[in-house]
Amino acid sequence: MLDAEENKWMIVGDTHSYFVHLHSIPRR
Repeated sequence: MLDAEENKWMIVGDTHSYFVHLHSIPRR
């Protein structure tokens, strides 16, 4: 089981890659 600190950073990383993915889509 992950401790809270590790889990927090994992969520932060997932959110960051999600936003990077959004911004990599060209806007029209």
